Amino acid sequence: MIEGVSIVLNKRIKWKRMGDANNPTLVLLHGLGNNMSQWKDVEKQLSRHFDIFMFDLVGFGGSDDFEETELNVSFPIWLMDELFTEFGIKKPILLGESFGGLLALEYTLKRQENVRKLVLMDSAGLGREICLKYRLSTLPVLGEAFVSEDANYPGVEGIPIKPGSLFRIFSNIIRFAFVKIILRRPIQLDREEKNNLKLLRHGVNLFGQKPTIRRDKKLKQLKIPVLVLHGLEDVIFPLMQAVRAFGAIPNTWGNSPIFFKGGGHNPLNLDRYKDKLLAKENIEKFVVSIIEFGLA
Repeated sequence: MIEGVSIVLNKRIKWKRMGDANNPTLVLLHGLGNNMSQWKDVEKQLSRHFDIFMFDLVGFGGSDDFEETELNVSFPIWLMDELFTEFGIKKPILLGESFGGLLALEYTLKRQENVRKLVLMDSAGLGREICLKYRLSTLPVLGEAFVSEDANYPGVEGIPIKPGSLFRIFSNIIRFAFVKIILRRPIQLDREEKNNLKLLRHGVNLFGQKPTIRRDKKLKQLKIPVLVLHGLEDVIFPLMQAVRAFGAIPNTWGNSPIFFKGGGHNPLNLDRYKDKLLAKENIEKFVVSIIEFGLA
């Protein structure tokens, strides 16, 4: 395993590479508000079969922040072009989860001749629907209250219903409204909370995912093999999006999307499981699915 930091498009990008360079390259793209550590429970197993390359997206982990002018889905694509050139990556398999799925899909649509296969896991951009909490988070103050709660008490994908969570959210709404409206000062959030909210508001409004990030009408343009994975209890993106995408993509793997029971939006997050045996089964199911698809 090697890891480091490279300067790409004037940004410091933290990256990691694992496995045998003679094997097919598998590029892992993490989700919103996450970083490379998202893959910690599967990276070693996958590296026995693939040349694994991953990096912290701009705005997260050990990578630099993005500028307002870079707040789009095109900048990460240019970044990936530069990274792939620097590390000699040719025709990789792209695997993206959530926001990373949108980036993997966008890259493939624009550079299809440069991608071997595509894996979409609980991907953004596959339809208008998105959970109510994320739609409400596009509103001033309310969004800051939600991301603050998510950062301090992670694991709740929908609107929290526990009395303690509701109390903290309403307290933050009052506090943040006072700061923004009465004191006329910016609401203080940490770096990744701010970046989460910026990206969310760029791609989502009260009605759902904006047309600027939706790629469901372009799925028929995909010619390479595509594997669709989705959590059965995903609250953020409904199951029907994965089913519709599977039907629209011409060259999908298997007879249906591969579903994961438990784990919610990210079935690889072991902290979300009460049933640790189920968590282990899902990790194994994921690894086997990627190996069979990637090496076929």
